[in-house]
Amino acid sequence: MREAQENLSRPQIALGEVLASLWRALGSPRTSFYLLVVVAVCSVIGILIPQGQLPGYYVRNYGELGGNVIRHLGIDRSYSSAWYVACWHYCP
Repeated sequence: MREAQENLSRPQIALGEVLASLWRALGSPRTSFYLLVVVAVCSVIGILIPQGQLPGYYVRNYGELGGNVIRHLGIDRSYSSAWYVACWHYCP
């Protein structure tokens, strides 16, 4: 019984309200500006780090840690990586 009373006192958030709020946030000019800045920064990273090289190239030039980070984040193939495509997808 007590559990039922606790559930009634908690505010319930509808999924539709959450999605509408998210849609408004993504459609705002401020968010659009920040997403464009993120895409620009990601593009610059793709320009500065040579693309499509063998894994050993990144280890030799950026060290063991740097080479592994570049490969695991997909920076060695920035323009086709999931994070870059997602940035472009969500930009207005």
